[in-house]
Amino acid sequence: MKYYNHFEDLKLHHNTVITLGKFDGLHEGHRNLIETMMKVKEKKGLRALIFTFSVPPKSHITGQPMPVITTNEEKRALFEEIGVDYFIECPFSDELMRMSPREFVSFLVNELQVKCFVVGEDFCFGYQRAGNIETLEELSKEFGYDLFVKSKIQHKGRDISSTYIREELVAGNMKTAEKLLGYPYFIENKIVHGNHIGRKMGIPTVNMEIDPQKVIPPKGVYVSRITILDDGSTYMGISNIGNKPTIGDDYPTGVESFLFDFDGDLYGKVLRVSLLYYVRAERKFENLDALKAQIDKDISFAREYYGNVTKVC
Repeated sequence: MKYYNHFEDLKLHHNTVITLGKFDGLHEGHRNLIETMMKVKEKKGLRALIFTFSVPPKSHITGQPMPVITTNEEKRALFEEIGVDYFIECPFSDELMRMSPREFVSFLVNELQVKCFVVGEDFCFGYQRAGNIETLEELSKEFGYDLFVKSKIQHKGRDISSTYIREELVAGNMKTAEKLLGYPYFIENKIVHGNHIGRKMGIPTVNMEIDPQKVIPPKGVYVSRITILDDGSTYMGISNIGNKPTIGDDYPTGVESFLFDFDGDLYGKVLRVSLLYYVRAERKFENLDALKAQIDKDISFAREYYGNVTKVC
């Protein structure tokens, strides 16, 4: 996959099929578009092109950062796994914002060699979102591209969207979020050194910081699946999101995980912690003995959870 983070002087040299959007979470609604794009790619012999923005347009306009389901780095990795040929992640500049719908389509067709658009039924583009599906249909007569318009995917009568997923994550509804995303919500980062309290209790844990851009689910304990991205190995476990209130009062919000049946050194490695089920809220215990007793219960619950899931599967 070729990656570009600008659009000035950008010119592709192969005919493409494009889908455009923020793609936060790369959820089931997005995948509906991408599956169609990949089918068109194979049928027409085109290259698959994703066009997105490095910062959500709303954040650029308001100046207020929005929590994201997937960071830009995570999105790039997911799109590369899918098999996209070109990934363009543009800054949402004033120049781009002021483009009329026709100017934007002209750029895509003439510079990015777009021969086919795959978009959702509510797709809007151009200055003040003046362009829509009808605009794309009308411009196709001038520019000669094909257009595929996909309907929204719904869950329990509601359109699947990044907003919907963020609401479920903030509420701790991890199973619903997983259905909407098509995969468990995850947090990735490099392992950092902790205070070794877990090791002293006979429960060695690993610690990760949370990217400040990410949506943070409720603080507490989760059944989790931990993947060591350096080698792809995966372990069941439990993870705590929080500030370690029993240990001290000055810890930043992070993720602390205990990997079942693992014995080794993970410092410096990158982990993906997938949060499968919200077990309980974080709380402050009277002492470390009380904390360990609760962690033992959390581990037993998680092992039972995995056993039940395995039986169902």
